[in-house]
Amino acid sequence: QHQREVFALYVFGQSVRFLRIDRCGIITADVLNYVRNPRTLAEFFWRYSHLSPLQRGFDTTVVPATPAERRLLSVAVLESIRLADKSKSPPFPNIRNTLSKDYPSYKVEVVDETSEEKSWYIIRKPCFDLDLPFGRTTRGYVALKVDADETKDGSSPPPDVLARKLVFFKDCWRHYEKGVWTETDMYQELAEFGIPHTPHLIAGGDVFTEEHAQHSLMQNLFLVKGLKWLHVSRSLSMYVHHRLVQPLAFPLNTLRTAKEMVQVLRDALQALIDAYVKARILHRDISVNNILVSPFLGKDKAGRGILNDWDIARKLEDSEFTLRLPRQGTWRFMSVALLGDQDKPHSIHDDLESVFWVLVYTAVHHFKHVGWVPLDLFDEERIFYPLNEDPVIKGGAYKSSFLVQNNVRFNCPAVDDLVHALRDFWH
Repeated sequence: QHQREVFALYVFGQSVRFLRIDRCGIITADVLNYVRNPRTLAEFFWRYSHLSPLQRGFDTTVVPATPAERRLLSVAVLESIRLADKSKSPPFPNIRNTLSKDYPSYKVEVVDETSEEKSWYIIRKPCFDLDLPFGRTTRGYVALKVDADETKDGSSPPPDVLARKLVFFKDCWRHYEKGVWTETDMYQELAEFGIPHTPHLIAGGDVFTEEHAQHSLMQNLFLVKGLKWLHVSRSLSMYVHHRLVQPLAFPLNTLRTAKEMVQVLRDALQALIDAYVKARILHRDISVNNILVSPFLGKDKAGRGILNDWDIARKLEDSEFTLRLPRQGTWRFMSVALLGDQDKPHSIHDDLESVFWVLVYTAVHHFKHVGWVPLDLFDEERIFYPLNEDPVIKGGAYKSSFLVQNNVRFNCPAVDDLVHALRDFWH
C-alpha cells in the first residue's frame, strides 16, 4: 500500500496498544485492557471511521488504475519482451514479475519540481523493494507513462509505442538535511555541467499533498521538552517523500563479456571523476547496484555504463561534518580507510577505491578463478566497545590482506591482469 503513515493496533490477550507508524519511527500508547475499558477501543474505531483517506495516512497522489490502464501496462511489458527477443538482446531482468497478479495496479502522479508539469505512471509489482517501515524504504518499478486522455475514448497506442514508454520509477523517502540538495537537484546539476554516463532525468521532485511536501512527524517529539517517556535508540531525522523517473537501465550482472564489464566500469569512473572535477560533487555510495548498463542495441552492441543513485551525494561546499557523519555508503564496497575509521571525512579516493572493489566483487562472482577468497572479504564487521563510549563497528582487515597477499588468479587473462594491476596500485 502507498501510505504516509499507518495507525495500527497490537492485541495480546485482553490488552491492546495503539500505534502510529511513519518513516521516522513508532509511537505507542499505554497498554489498555479493552475488556475493562471497551469504550476507549470503540471510540478509537469510531474516530478512525470518520477520518478522510488523507487523515488516515493514505497517499492521495496514488489511485487504483482502471481496467483500461492495467491492460496498457500488460501490453507494454509483453511487447517489450517480444521486441527484445526479436532483436536478440536481453529483456529487462524480471520484467515479467511486474505483471504479478498478486499485486494491484496503481496510477501515480509525479510533479516535476523544475517545470511543475504533472505526469502519470501505471505501476504494479516493484522490481526492487526494501521491506522496512522506516528510513528511505526505496521502491523501484517498471512503469508505463500514460497521458491524461489516453484511455478515455477506448483507443490506445500501438504495442511498440507503448513498449517505448516504459520507464524506471523510483519512490523513496529522502533523509532531510537543511541546505542539502535532493537527488533531483543533483541530476540537474550533473546535466548542467555535461557530466557523461549519468542518468537522464525525465521527471522528479518531492511529493506534495495540500501544498506541503509529505514528510515524517515523529522527529518533532524532540522539540517537546520534558518528555520523560521518550526513549529512542538513535537520533530521529525527518524523511521527505521523493519520486524520480528515469529511462530503463540494466544491472551490472547482465553483462556478457569481460570487455563489456571493463567498459562499463570505465564509464562509471569517468562520471565519478568528471563530477568531482567539474561539478564539485562526491557520489559517496559506489556499489554493484549503483552502476548500471544502458539498454543493449542488439546481440553485438553492448550498452554503456551509467553511474546511478546520487541520493546521498554531496557538494564539496558542504561542511566537513556533513561529509563525515553518518558514515555513508554500501558497506561491502567501502574503502579500507572508511571501514576502519567511522570519523574519516569521505573523499574522492574512497569512491575511486570502491570502484575497484566492485570490479573484484563482479570478477569473483562471474569469472572462473583459482585461489582462496575470504568469505567475509566484503561483509567483515568487527564490533569494538570503547570504555564509556558507544560501540564502534569496523572492517577492512580482509580487504587489506587481499591487497597485500592476494593469490587469486582469474582464468580470463585480461581480467586477471587488470585486477592485479589495480591491486598493486591501491596497495
